[in-house]
Amino acid sequence: MNAPRILIVEDDSIIAFDLKRIVLGLGCEVIGVAALGREAVALAAAQPPDAVLMDISLQGSLDGIETAQLIKQHQDVPIIYVTAHSDSKTLQRAKLVGPFGYVLKPFDDEIIRVTLEMALYKHKLDQEMKESRQWFATTLTSIGDAVIATDAQGRIKFMNPVAETLTGWTEAANQNLKDFAYIISHDLKAPLRAIRSLTNWFITDYGDQLGLDAKELLDLLANRVMRMDALINGVLQYSRIGRINEHKVEVDLNFVIREVIDLLAPNAKNVRFEVAPNLPTLYVEPTRIEQVFQNLIGNAIKFMDKAQGVVKIGFNDEGDYWRFSVADNGPGIEPQFWSSIFQIFQTITPRDVAESTGIGLTIVKRIVELYGGKVWVESEVGQGSTFYLTFPKPSKK
Repeated sequence: MNAPRILIVEDDSIIAFDLKRIVLGLGCEVIGVAALGREAVALAAAQPPDAVLMDISLQGSLDGIETAQLIKQHQDVPIIYVTAHSDSKTLQRAKLVGPFGYVLKPFDDEIIRVTLEMALYKHKLDQEMKESRQWFATTLTSIGDAVIATDAQGRIKFMNPVAETLTGWTEAANQNLKDFAYIISHDLKAPLRAIRSLTNWFITDYGDQLGLDAKELLDLLANRVMRMDALINGVLQYSRIGRINEHKVEVDLNFVIREVIDLLAPNAKNVRFEVAPNLPTLYVEPTRIEQVFQNLIGNAIKFMDKAQGVVKIGFNDEGDYWRFSVADNGPGIEPQFWSSIFQIFQTITPRDVAESTGIGLTIVKRIVELYGGKVWVESEVGQGSTFYLTFPKPSKK
């Protein structure tokens, strides 16, 4: 087995000599000692090292961080900084290179030995992991069966050519979806804004000259434009689920439910809310969980047909998962519609009675299923509906 090849970049000759002594004592080979950044880059190109011990403050036009960046552009080699600088600005710059170690001067032999050995070992593992992934990807790509790999939330991370052929889903198809969303958000919304503006101007300038029939037609036109705008926004929201992701964080549902109720309160004058105390905290994307409860609570308010409405938000601890419920005393839903209401564009109330895009519950279902949960409804006509949704608890490691 060949000895690891180490490049030392240090402009203090005494420290450079000490580092060389330590490295040789570990059974490693020193391929060179450079005092200048340009010299270090040239040495690394001529004799690729297995690791670099790098001072940050160097003579010449390049400091150690800039030198490391130039070396890393051409070689995947672990960099270990050996420096007297520990200020936050220097540390932030040093992180950009992804160093394998950061040793402060003055140092002792043991610190250099441990840091260097760990850097070489970790880099070796990283290389083996990279090769394994490449081999695994090549194997999955070449086999004759369809293979689709997803993460814990059900997002597709890999699809081999056979799976692409069977599903019709390719990178090109993904790009087409992005293009479709762009067209909707720009090319379709622009004429809607123009129609809305023209309608408003017409009513403002000529409203006193119009008869009742004309005013009703203009009001109808304005309402249809608002409906189309809501529909476009719903399609955009649906297209982004699973494609545009936030960072997951711990989200306190007590706070989320309060925020959603406060947001919807102006439309809920005749509705009383009952929220279970001590709702749990979920590890989710904040916007997604808000969308779920905003759609469910918003629907309960929108379709309420009682003089005094009640919306109850509850939960149960089911061991491996949380089960949440949003219940109302509204009109209820007939059993034959319990499944279809979760399909896109499906509504059971005429849009002229209650304005709806038919996308809200589809978004709820998509988000809940991305997190490995389920959503369903139980209802009694005339008595109300209860929507249930489950979220698995994070696994304990």
